[in-house]
Amino acid sequence: MESGDGRELLPLLPLLPKPDLTAMRTEGLTGCTLVCGLIAGCLTGTHTGASMMRGFVAPWLPAAFLVLIYLEAMVALLCLLGLMLGDPGVVERSEQTCLPIPAAVAECLQAGKPMPTMENIMDGDRSYCVRCHVWRTTGEVKVRRSSRFLAKCDGSLKPAEDFHHCSTCQRCVVHFDHHCGVFGRCIAGCGFGGNMGYFKVIIAMGGAGVATAGAAFTTGLLQTGQGRWLGFIGLFYMGFGLLAILATCCVAMCESLPSIWRCCLDCCGQSDSARGSYAMKRLPTTELPLDDIAVIGATQDRESSDGEGY
Repeated sequence: MESGDGRELLPLLPLLPKPDLTAMRTEGLTGCTLVCGLIAGCLTGTHTGASMMRGFVAPWLPAAFLVLIYLEAMVALLCLLGLMLGDPGVVERSEQTCLPIPAAVAECLQAGKPMPTMENIMDGDRSYCVRCHVWRTTGEVKVRRSSRFLAKCDGSLKPAEDFHHCSTCQRCVVHFDHHCGVFGRCIAGCGFGGNMGYFKVIIAMGGAGVATAGAAFTTGLLQTGQGRWLGFIGLFYMGFGLLAILATCCVAMCESLPSIWRCCLDCCGQSDSARGSYAMKRLPTTELPLDDIAVIGATQDRESSDGEGY
């Protein structure tokens, strides 16, 4: 970096803002409880169904159900650990991301004044977060090792859409999607980068686990002589339950992935906003020559004077 970029002011930068740990821990506890409870319920249903179908079906069928449900549970737990402990793509402070320090920020640092409330500073294709005090440049930010492959994305989004400062985690995140109120973590990443892959897979495992447990339990009921009618009832309600889960997952994915929502609206020509809000489209205006404007003004004055005569 060239001299005069504010390198000597780096030690004077204020501490990073403190995350809302209470909210994050509460949300994280909710997510962990939900996932563990769902896993326990699916394991119980699958074991019950497998025990009921033994002696009525081929021995490999109950074993297949058990192997499948334990694989799904293991994948879900690994994804949960990835969400809780993994890095979504936080932009870290470094000479590359902090320099050059903007003049307004450098002035406050040199004077020892607290940072005033100000908007993020835009400079071409990059923006400076006045809370984290880092420059956020598409494809050139330094993120943690677990998220390095985010730079493989094509970078077609604008900087304002690529980065976001989370008000709960109090960190700038690259390819931010949303802050999850269930797991208490920022969900971010391009494709399966960051922790987006963990988020997508754990949702898929939830639906797959419910389907596996329901299929095993219903199959077990259908094989027992006394519980055959219960099996038909369970199969009937399981069909409605799977449809409801599928619809809920589709809605949740659409709401949690603004890029898909934005792309759909752009294709329909209904929105130009990054957040999916409807933008007012103004009709193009035509500039009139001065002579025509003078004629129109004279006509309006004559009409108004004629109206006063009544």
